[in-house]
Amino acid sequence: MNIHNKIALLGGDARMIYALSVLSDRGFEVAAWGFGKSELPSFSVRVRDIEDAISHCRAVILPTPASRDSITLYSPLHDRDAVTLSHLISLLPDDCTLIGGALSPALKKMIEDRALSYYDICESEDFATKNAIPTAEGALAIAISEMPATLMDSRCAVIGYGKCGSAMAKCLHSLGGNVSVFARKKTARDNAELLGYESFSTSELEKLCGYDLIVNTAPARLFDTELLKKIKRDALVLDIASAPYCTDEKIAAEIGVKYLRAPSLPGKYSPLSAGKIIGECALDILNMEGITP
Repeated sequence: MNIHNKIALLGGDARMIYALSVLSDRGFEVAAWGFGKSELPSFSVRVRDIEDAISHCRAVILPTPASRDSITLYSPLHDRDAVTLSHLISLLPDDCTLIGGALSPALKKMIEDRALSYYDICESEDFATKNAIPTAEGALAIAISEMPATLMDSRCAVIGYGKCGSAMAKCLHSLGGNVSVFARKKTARDNAELLGYESFSTSELEKLCGYDLIVNTAPARLFDTELLKKIKRDALVLDIASAPYCTDEKIAAEIGVKYLRAPSLPGKYSPLSAGKIIGECALDILNMEGITP
């Protein structure tokens, strides 16, 4: 392994194995840690100890998300004890570039306290745009399996009209759904209407009472008890946003609303495509930092 440009890829789910393939295909030799007995691509070296993986690295790539609990590294395929983020950060060389996804404030503080260079790929416009497609397709898979009726001719509401919201609306419309968009910004509502969707402000959520499918993409607590009581009992409320989520699961269950939280859809439904996106974003950062094979 070329020690001057050594790269380490640590932990994560199946997506990170496909991300590893992207790096290997570009000629990088990568120290891979945290994948148990999973088959790894050529040009990668399976390393048992995280200390050996990180030693002398020019760059370390963490999973997306880097952590589920802001305490330990997300490594569901790892067959040994979990590694704490504090221990991980203490091992990094001073000149190392850290790349990860959905870095928590606590993790960012640890990195900044070490004065290390780091990138959160989830804050990249390119990543958000590309990742919206596998997210929307995963949501469609759940909707089709959980709804009692077809999406065609169903009334479908999409809350939020960012990257995921616009991709979700497009997918539902292409399958014949009657799509309405609820968005806070007027410019977003105007853009939705240009594509033929009905649009409302998020201050008008009481109008959700007649919809068959409600997909929330906004990371905000929007549904109170009174609003939940107005939703059709055979409707599906699918929350694909991050915390704090659109409503309380227990309250929704007590009222009888079918409410499902569906985080990390790309990793569950399209790990190959999602992994390639992560790998390509990591490559862009490596190139920008002048780190070559």
